[in-house]
Amino acid sequence: MRCRRILAALVLGAVFAAPTAEASNGPIVRTADGPVQGLQKPGLQVFRGLPYAAPPVGKLRFLPPVAHGRWSTVRPARNRTPACVQTPAYDPTENSNDVMAEDCLTVNVWTPRADGRKRPVLVYIHGGAFVVGSARNTWFDGAALARRGDAVIVTVQYRLGVFGYTELSHLDSRFGGGGNAGLLDQVAALRWVNRNIAKFGGNQDNVTVFGESAGGESVRILLGHRPAQGLFHRAIIQSGILAGSLGPVSDARDTTRTVMDAVGVQSAQALQQVDALKLEKLVNDSGAFPYPHQDDYAYAESPDEIIRTGRGARVPLLIGTNLDEIRYWTAMCAAPGDDSVNTPALLRNVFGNREMMQRYFGPQADKVIATYQRDYPNPEEAVTTFLGDGDFRASSIRLAEIQGRFAPSYMYLFNYRSPVKGRTGKPYGSSHSMELPFVFGISPADAARVTGPASLWGDLQDRTMDAWLAFARTGNPSTPTLQWPQYTQFRRTTMLLDSASKLVHDPYRDQRLIWSRVPTDLFPYPIPFEV
Repeated sequence: MRCRRILAALVLGAVFAAPTAEASNGPIVRTADGPVQGLQKPGLQVFRGLPYAAPPVGKLRFLPPVAHGRWSTVRPARNRTPACVQTPAYDPTENSNDVMAEDCLTVNVWTPRADGRKRPVLVYIHGGAFVVGSARNTWFDGAALARRGDAVIVTVQYRLGVFGYTELSHLDSRFGGGGNAGLLDQVAALRWVNRNIAKFGGNQDNVTVFGESAGGESVRILLGHRPAQGLFHRAIIQSGILAGSLGPVSDARDTTRTVMDAVGVQSAQALQQVDALKLEKLVNDSGAFPYPHQDDYAYAESPDEIIRTGRGARVPLLIGTNLDEIRYWTAMCAAPGDDSVNTPALLRNVFGNREMMQRYFGPQADKVIATYQRDYPNPEEAVTTFLGDGDFRASSIRLAEIQGRFAPSYMYLFNYRSPVKGRTGKPYGSSHSMELPFVFGISPADAARVTGPASLWGDLQDRTMDAWLAFARTGNPSTPTLQWPQYTQFRRTTMLLDSASKLVHDPYRDQRLIWSRVPTDLFPYPIPFEV
């Protein structure tokens, strides 16, 4: 992650293999675009690097995704394809995004068998602040989930940063909609699933879309993106950065000017011609941060408003956050020799920034500070909890309340605390992304460098996987060993996921009430009353 920009934002609000002749080994599926050949593994078939849209290169750069051309000979689908272009940075949960290419719009599929069975389908959208991450990451391997739940797992790559969110329509109308190309890539991938997943043994009428961090925010946007309705039937949001709506198009256009100045070009066409890796480096060095935004095309209306008024996808929602979200950054950033951000100073300055606190909380600002300092005597813990609540938990609760008016909603709080220390010498605790190895069933040997040894887990991994799979199958995360009631404004039942999971009514109520009263656009979902 890019520590400085991401943490500051929290405070302030390999090429594709060519088709070859059909081989005699490995499963073959004839997709709507052409035949593909995957890998046969014990009890599992795997298909990697399946294109769901044309390569977004040359004249297609910065444009919405377009259909991929058909092929007639068998296309190998055995190897991981490149990540979308990005600037890799240290991330203990990322292990493969240093192999990249602009030709990256692919999905991976894990299935018990490509047959006629109609298994539940789970489509995962990775996180990374819309600037990093990939489906190459072995932590997103769908094998364990597919085997355990007799389910079909799909992971998606989508355009990032300058390639996914550069707004150019004000300069050239031919680029209309391309300012959110990365979001539209996700919709195109869901359309691919709808057309093809039955041939991989999946049920196109039982699709769960799930994501973490920016992937969770993507799921929230999909809930309020009307063209995506009908392409998925359940939604899981893990630690989504949900505070506020998509940014205004004016900000996106200002970012575009910064990008063009940094690259030294004057037109959209000239920007298309710059080498991809050079473009990424220049934009990264400039500090520009192209990001999803409202536009005059696919996202002219705020997805939040569509959800709030009941015009969004009325599908069951499983949503939650981790207890110590911000520990991801305090444990990872500002290590010795790393001056990208002075984390301790930044955290100390939060409660001392009276102007910011009063802007967000008005006359309640002093009460907010007093509440967190009372509950968390350690100053750093008070501030990190405050930031985690503001950027993740409070808005997740509010979304659960809104969505729960139209479909069942279920809430969790991931409480497992890892003793492993990050680069700064601080423990990760229940940090941002800590739930991922438990959701995907990552091997203890691989996960231990972040989670700590499996001896500390109890049955957390099994319970988490089973709950996610139950939700995908039925729309309810309850299992024979884990009964999970709906979350409503009247019954705020929350599952605390830990080595010994349990149900709690309205955990950390005082903090929840603080954020429900914020009189600002930071949280656009209105709460008509408090319980």
